[in-house]
Formats: sequence, C-alpha cells, structure tokens
Amino acid sequence: MKKFAKKILLYTILLLGAAYVLEAYIDNELKHVYDDTYGDWNRIFNGEINADIIILGSSRAWVQYNTQLIEDETGLSCYNLGIDGASLTIQQTRWDSYIEHNSPPKILIQDIDLLAYGSSNKQNIYQKHQYLPYLKKNTISTHLSKLDPLIKYEAYIPLLKYRGYKEHVEDYLFSNKKHHQTKYKGFRGQEKEWDNSQLENLSKKGEHIIKSEDQLKIGERIINNLSQTCKNTNTQLFLVHSPMYIDALPLLPQQSEFIVIVKHLKEKVNCSFLNYATTEISYHSKYFYNATHLNLEGANLFTKILIRDLVNELKNDSIAK
Repeated sequence: MKKFAKKILLYTILLLGAAYVLEAYIDNELKHVYDDTYGDWNRIFNGEINADIIILGSSRAWVQYNTQLIEDETGLSCYNLGIDGASLTIQQTRWDSYIEHNSPPKILIQDIDLLAYGSSNKQNIYQKHQYLPYLKKNTISTHLSKLDPLIKYEAYIPLLKYRGYKEHVEDYLFSNKKHHQTKYKGFRGQEKEWDNSQLENLSKKGEHIIKSEDQLKIGERIINNLSQTCKNTNTQLFLVHSPMYIDALPLLPQQSEFIVIVKHLKEKVNCSFLNYATTEISYHSKYFYNATHLNLEGANLFTKILIRDLVNELKNDSIAK
C-alpha cells in the first residue's frame, strides 16, 4: 500500500512538474508575439512605449483616435491603448499595467461613454485569452479577479488557464501562420461604409442600454483612481466623449444624465471634459461604419477636431497658471 501511495505521489509530482514547464513555455512564447492580440501587452510589460500622449478606451478608442495625425500635428509621441469590449475596469487594468512599467505620459486621453462606464462585479471577460500569459502580474490579477473569481486559481494552478484554448495555443505555437501587428501605435482606421444593420437590430428588439446605480458608482470610482494617478505623475487628464451616430442615442435613455455625471466628475477631479457625443459628425452616417464606431474618414475628421480643441485647452490652462 505504501509503495502504491509513493508511486501515485511520484506520478503526481511529475505531472505537475510537466504542467508547470509546459505552461511556462506557452507563456514565454506568447510574450514574444507582436500582433494585434499580444503586441500591445508585451510592449507595456517590457516598458517599450513611454509615449507623451496615451489614449485609453474600448474599441471606440482604437478605431477613432488616429495616433499618426496626433503625432504629426502636436510633435508629441502618442500611443492608443484602446481595447475591444473593455469596460472601465478592464481599461484600468491596462492603465495600471502601463504606468507600472513605462514612464508616465504628459497627457492621458480617456475615451468615456455610457457603453463602457462601470461594470458588474462578475462578468465574462471579453477575449480573455489575451490576458492569460500575464495572470501572475498584480495589475492583471487584481482587477480581473473582480470580474472572474477563477482568475485567482488560474494564475497558479498549472495549465488551468489554458483550458478551452487548445486551438488558440496551437495556432500560435505550432502552425505556420504568421501573426502581424496591423495597427499603427494602437490605431487602425476602418475603411468601411455605413452599415445600418446593428442599429436596426437593436431598434427592432427594443433594447436599451441601462446602467445600474452600482455600475455608475464603479465607473466614478475608477475615474477618481485614474485622476489620482495622473496627479501623482503630473499627467494632464482629458475625459473625451467621442462621436456616436445621432440615431443611436435613443437607445441610451440615461445619456443626458450620464453627461451631467461626467461634468460633475470633471469638476470634482479637476480635469478637462471634451464632449463630442452630438457634434456635427454625429449627424452624418457617411462618417460611421455602425452606430457607435467611426470609419477612417470619420476618425480622421474627429481626430483633427480633437487636436484643435486639445491645443486650445492646453493653451488656456497654461495662461490660467
């Protein structure tokens, strides 16, 4: 019986050891991939960005703020850290990871809207695979475990985090497929024409986007934390509501209330708020590819307007001081 128990223990130790080695190998390989999934995270954790202007937000950030135009017009380096499907909780994860491994920017542009404002305590993490190689990083595990409690176990039980991602791992490690970065410093404009199907589907279903009081409080707390970090690092914070197509706003019955909340928050944390939610761009579908995302033409036009207003805000702030 003792012999049998010893064999079981030995096999268990060997299996765990093999699992740890395999997980470390997968993590290491993915940490050397520079494509649209892992490239920005690897640059962040390797301290390779160090830009003068950082842009935070969801997909509405990375498709709408043209980093090349911002650099050309301001003479400052710029990087767009927008991330698909990201609530403010996820965006805070991105920012905290960035500021821990890179020099603080002069300017932080936080794209802010009701769609990403706040999050529930527990939710599915969109495109979770992009975080898996970094789960042992405190800035990743601290925030993501609030959304998915399993993160705490996945970080330390070997290979648990890669369950369900077998094909994804094989695609990166064992296929001949080339993985490239298609963005310029986090931005990639969408050369697409207007597609009304998203808006039609939402309107037909009668769906409205409603945020609970708790979600709004979570969002406010995150912006407060962001503002405090900016003060500590001498970074100027700009809250920016980028354009939405005007016909999408009826699906956001709390929009007016939300703008009031952000204006109050702006006064509370002493930052700038630039509101383009219903600017002239919003009335022309030719500038959008769906109700909430600008196409390349719209993104370029919006970015030029933003640069103009950003420069004016900075001048006025300098004069005030």
